[in-house]
Parts: sequence; structure tokens; C-alpha cells
Amino acid sequence: VQSSEVLIGVSKKRINAAQEALRLSRLRLENGVGINTELLNAQSQFASSQFSEIEAIANFNIAQAELLHSLGLISIDALTKKVKGS
Repeated sequence: VQSSEVLIGVSKKRINAAQEALRLSRLRLENGVGINTELLNAQSQFASSQFSEIEAIANFNIAQAELLHSLGLISIDALTKKVKGS
């Protein structure tokens, strides 16, 4: 769980860096010193970093569920049991 949580922080930093690279590549292109390929690469890196964050969050959630299951705090039966009155 802890390593998954660290990966979320890393992915957030990666998103910030990719977002800044994208901003700069747009500025360079607008000012005539950049090329479209540079902008496309920056957009691709930004999208990839967003996907990595989503993946890190999903892995964190899975790790939390596995930890709770290992500790006996949740089970498949308890999660799928029909609640009275439903």
C-alpha cells in the first residue's frame, strides 16, 4: 500500500512536468521557434503521464483492498451479502 501511495505522488510530479513541457512547446510553436512534432510529443507525454496516474490510483485501491482482506476486515461474502430490507 505504501509503495503504491508513493507511486501516486511520483505520477502527480510527472503530470506537472509534462504539463509544463506542453505549455512551453505550445509557446515555442506560437512564437515560430518550435515544430509540430515537438508539440505532438509533449501532448503524448502528458497523456501518458495522466494514464500513469490513473493506473497508480487503481493499483493503490487494489493494494488497500488486498490488505484489508488479508487482515480479515473484509471478505467477498461480507461485500456481496444482501442487506436486510433491500
